[in-house]
Formats: sequence, C-alpha cells, structure tokens
Amino acid sequence: MGFVGCLQALTSLNPRPRFLPKNIRTTTTASMELNAPIRYAVVTGANKGIGLETVRQLAKAGATVVLTARNEKRGTEATRLLHESGLSNVVFHQLDVRDAKSIQSLADFIAAHFERLDILVNNAGASGVEVDVDGLRAKNIEPATWLAGKAVNLVQDVMKTTYETAKECLDTNYYGVKNVTEALLPLLRCSTLGARVVNVSSLRSELRRIPNEQIRKELGDVENLTEDKIDRILQKFLHDLQHDALEANGWQKMLPAYSISKATLNAYTRVLAKKYPDMCINCVHPGYVDTDINWHTGTMTVEEGAEGLLYDGCKFLIPQWIQFFKNGCGLVTSDIIIGTLLMSEASRQYGTQRSSAPTTRYAVVTGGNKGIGLETVRQLAKAGVTVVLTARDEKRGVEATRLLHESGLTSNVVFHQLDVRDAKSIQSLVDFITTQFGRLDILVNNAGVSGVEVDGDALRAKNIDPEIWLAGKAVNLIQDVVKITYDSTKECLDTNYYGVKNLTEALLPLLQRSTSGARIVNVSCLSGELRRVPNEQIRKELGDVETLTEDKIDRILQKFLHDLQQDVLEANGWQIMLPPYSISKATLNAYTRLLAKKYPNMCINCVHPGYVNTDINWRTGTMMAEEGAEGSVMLALLPDGGPTGRYFDHTQVAEF
Repeated sequence: MGFVGCLQALTSLNPRPRFLPKNIRTTTTASMELNAPIRYAVVTGANKGIGLETVRQLAKAGATVVLTARNEKRGTEATRLLHESGLSNVVFHQLDVRDAKSIQSLADFIAAHFERLDILVNNAGASGVEVDVDGLRAKNIEPATWLAGKAVNLVQDVMKTTYETAKECLDTNYYGVKNVTEALLPLLRCSTLGARVVNVSSLRSELRRIPNEQIRKELGDVENLTEDKIDRILQKFLHDLQHDALEANGWQKMLPAYSISKATLNAYTRVLAKKYPDMCINCVHPGYVDTDINWHTGTMTVEEGAEGLLYDGCKFLIPQWIQFFKNGCGLVTSDIIIGTLLMSEASRQYGTQRSSAPTTRYAVVTGGNKGIGLETVRQLAKAGVTVVLTARDEKRGVEATRLLHESGLTSNVVFHQLDVRDAKSIQSLVDFITTQFGRLDILVNNAGVSGVEVDGDALRAKNIDPEIWLAGKAVNLIQDVVKITYDSTKECLDTNYYGVKNLTEALLPLLQRSTSGARIVNVSCLSGELRRVPNEQIRKELGDVETLTEDKIDRILQKFLHDLQQDVLEANGWQIMLPPYSISKATLNAYTRLLAKKYPNMCINCVHPGYVNTDINWRTGTMMAEEGAEGSVMLALLPDGGPTGRYFDHTQVAEF
C-alpha cells in the first residue's frame, strides 16, 4: 500500500487511546520499514480458552498482542496474569464485536500507538443456544456423536434455540467478525510484514453438512459469491427460524445458528481473500477443544486448539504455512479449512522448513476428465501448477482439457492419454513428462472403478439415505441391483491398487528429481478404513506398517480373489458392502504407508474425499466435486515438513 497510502488510510481514524503500558514499545512507520522487529496482533475473545492461549503463544513468539474481551474486568485480569508470567508485550483493550463504537475505539487505539496491524485473529464467538449445562453434562454424550452432528435428539430437552440467541450468534460470529475486520483493514494494509487474518471456524461449518443444496451451492461458488448474497442467506435463516421452518427448509438441525454463522464466516473469508490478494486470509477449525463454547464437553486442550491457528509457536502466522501456500504456490488458502490435527501433527512430527519451491510445479492427475479428478486439475491449475490431465478415454480427456482452456486455464493444463492398467500407456506418459518437463512434483492418483456391475437407474430409484451408505449398511438394499463378478473385481484391483502402484513406481525417478519436494496423493475411501474389515488377521497385517511388505499386500489380494471364486467372501471375513472396492482401497492405504516409509523426503498421503456426487457412486453422493477435491489439493500443495504416511478424511487427519 505504501507509506503515503497508509497515512491517508490512518487519517480516517480518530485516535482516542485508552491506555498503553510503558513497557509496550511503539514503532513509527518509517523506522519499521528499516528493521521491523515487532509484529502487532489483535486477538478477539481472548480472556479465556483458545483466545487466551493464542495471545500467549503469539506473545511468546515476540509479537506485541492486543488482548481484547467484551468484559473489561476479565480482560484486565487475563492480561495481568500474562504479565506475571513474564509476557510484558501484551496489552488489553475492551472490545464488543457487536458494538460499532467499541470497534472504532479499538481501531483508534491501534492507529495511535502502533500505526499498523500485522495479525488479526477473529476468535470471539457465541453458541446461539440456551443450555441447561448441568443437564447436558449429565448426559455424558460421546465426543464422536458430537462431532458427527448426531446429538440432536439427545440434547433437545436441555438445549433451546431462540430468535434472541440466534441473533446474538449471527451478530457475533459473522457480522462481528466482518465489522471488526473491515474497521481494521486500513491498519492491516499498512503492514510491511505481510498481514494475516485468521477466522476461527468450526467443523459444523463444512458445506457438506448443510442439507439445503441451494445454500451449499451459493456459499461454495466463490466466483459468484458476494457479501450481499451471504447477508440474504442469513436473513432467510432468521425468517425461517421465526416461522419454525428450519428443518423443513434444509437448515442444519444441530446448533443451527452456530452452524450457519460459521459456514457464512468461511464464505466471507473466501470473498475477503479474493478481494485482498496481498494478504493471507484463512479460516481454521481448531478441533474439539474443552472450552466454554461447547460447555466443556471437548476432548482437546486449549494449547492444542491454538496450534491450528498458530502452527507450533506461531509459525502459522509468522510466517511459514500461509506464506508457502500464498507465495510458493499462488494458492489463497481460504479455500481450505485446515484443522488443528493437521497442524499439530505436522509441527510435532515433521518440522516446519519453508519450501524453496520454483515458480513452476508440474503435476499429474489420473482420471482427470470428470468429477473429483477434473476439479483437482482445475484447482491445481488455478494455483499456478502446470497439470497433465490424464484419462483412459482420449476423446473425453481432450474435451475436458478444451473446457478448462476455455475457462482461462490455457497455459498450464495439458492432456495425455493414460490407462493405468496398461504398461505401455504408463511408459508413454513417463516419456512425455521426461521430455517436456524433466521432473515431476505432484502425483494425484485419482483414477478408480467400483468393482461391481450396477443397474444405476434402479439403484437411484431406491433413494437410500446417505447415512446408510456411509455406514456401509446398504448391502441388503442393493443386492438386487448390484452384481459382483470376477471380471469386474479384477478390473477394480488392477485399477485401484495395481494401477496406482505401477504408475507411481514408473514416475518415482521423475518425482525424485523434484526440487520443491515431491507430493503423492492417493485418493482412497471411507470403506477402505481398517475398522470396516471384519477379518481380524487382515486388519492386523494391513495395519502393522513395521512388518508390512508389498508381497504381503499382494498375497492378501490373491486370497481375496480366491475366496471370491469360491463364494466364501462373507464366510472368510471380507467386507460384504462393495467388497472389491473396499479391499482395493484398504490395500492402497497400506501401500501409501509403505511408500512414505521408503521415501521420507517426500510427502505421501491418502485421502477420503467425502461422499461426493460422482459416477463412481452412481450419483448418490451429497457433496460437490469442488468440495471433494479440497483434500487432494491441500495435500498436493503441502509445504516442506508437512505430514506423510497419513490418512485424511476430507481435510482432517483420521485413523487408517
């Protein structure tokens, strides 16, 4: 923005400072351009919980932090305790994010004493319900039930959503964040260190959890999204609440006000990131943390919760992860909610070295002519990666590439035919990449088949509940329209496991030439999780990565084929729900772990993309391809030191 622009922006603020401790240093704009030793941060809702821990960790990293809270007495006390712990670089300022005068007072304070702002963490939030806390805790609801959003019937007698609580929630979680951010934007734009805005979101906000398809579509379409559209959605929510029509009109049943406030917050984050590409603007789900907002039912500590915001001692905000994604790859990471499990696991296990990525990265996406594969190509290309879109059907692959070119992605998407079951086709692709690029940085193994013959129309006519599909309990409902043959099974294993294995091994020499750190992403599925395999011995063999070998995996698959021919799959403990597909993905996960162990200098992971509406599930899914691609793209663009040998459910680390 420049010095003159900052002065012009700041003159619009009327400085009326409240107080500033003598031990808080100030820096003039002129002097900060010389050495900039201090970062200035604001954390809202910071007198307790995740907010307080965020302040603590930022201050420990050397930032000067303005701790804000609505309650002045509690905020002052929290600041005093931090001072007594040795953190003299924390200052308190009262802030009610629902009060315009309070917001302006904070902006004036920062303008008068710091002249800029480098970090804004919008953490303040409200639950949107009235709760009988003792009654709720007495129910002792399983954390997994909370996280899956399935506690509705269990809490309806102790939890009440009123118009007043819902309005307070929206005014805090969405409009409060929006108003604070816009008031502080002139100061953030004065940052010479690269401004960061982090909006604390929630798992409840994910679009796949919203039953209303139109709302999902509007909030997910970042190209056409506007703040006016978001506002209309929230006003529609309030209208439906007043008319007792939330469930009928497809709003979430579990914590409805909180859920839509966070979904719209995510959408606003994306709008803001698009509007201010010179800043790093992101949202994060901190995890199921034990705090007041969930009535202390959470399982994680506030220290863990703050990790997702800060990434191990503030390297998330100062400046590693976001800086890599934005500058190294050109990706605005507000498109992704990165949870604390990913951040904390990466920080503890894999370090935080910044990538020295070259300007151009080269990627291959298999099965890239439609669905998740096509969307993965699109998102990687938008991030500046040169992508080889591959497909078995040459005509369809060429057409998909043409459409991407017409959308503006002309210079960095190229098609090459590939049948992962054909050794000559694989070698042709290897030769092409060798000749054209000389190396490969990213491989996304997305191509897959279901392993069954299906009457698609008859299956869709059954209108099976998505929860039944996801739980693997649709076997008896589909047996009359789904047929498993030896040929369909062999095709499935040859594509989903051996095809991935053969292609990956053929491309490994090119991946090892990557100067930016190679990334391999294997697209898996929920049905490949070990807990879903009835046979204990198979679970044990595939889960024991220390003694696992490719020969063992091969023997397991040959045993599966033998049992299929003998019609003893169920008797011998194989999955009965789409058995070929399930074992192909379970063995793919196992191979991923082996490969990660063998090549520790690469980031090699597998991901369940979610229940996406694509051909492979006969269009029974509930998520859009754009959402389904998020996990693959996130893992493809991991910075150095990112997790490896892990399984992700969408964008969250999960158990194999």
